[in-house]
Amino acid sequence: RLYKDFKEQKECWNRKEQELEDEIKQLESNLNSSTNLVEMKKMEIKMYEDNAKIQIAKLSEHQEIFGEELSRQQLQWKEEEEKLKNEIGILKEQLGLSSKKSDLAKFDLESHKDTIALLEKTNGQLRKTVSEQNEILHIRNLISDEMKRE
Repeated sequence: RLYKDFKEQKECWNRKEQELEDEIKQLESNLNSSTNLVEMKKMEIKMYEDNAKIQIAKLSEHQEIFGEELSRQQLQWKEEEEKLKNEIGILKEQLGLSSKKSDLAKFDLESHKDTIALLEKTNGQLRKTVSEQNEILHIRNLISDEMKRE
């Protein structure tokens, strides 16, 4: 009976041992799967990190290029602004000169009007004088003709 109990106990232990070995194998398999999964995740994370570094480098490069372009554009705008300010100053100066020329032209026109009025008056006096001289000449001619007849 002891032998039979021992044999049953041994079979029970063998089953338990087999179950434990199966369980250990399953756990080892799970551990290997988990380890592989962890390694895959590590590689995936490394790829993401590498990709992120590349993207950061590209962004830095673009930022630098954009910064240079922005600085160049701002400089160009300032140059254009200065040119426009200079052109506006020149136009204002020309406008001021034009205004002075206009004032001078008005003054000259008034002066010329006075001169023209004086010339017209003188012309009228000269016509009167010429007319008087013509009358005197006519009278002389008449007198001369009368004297010749006598």
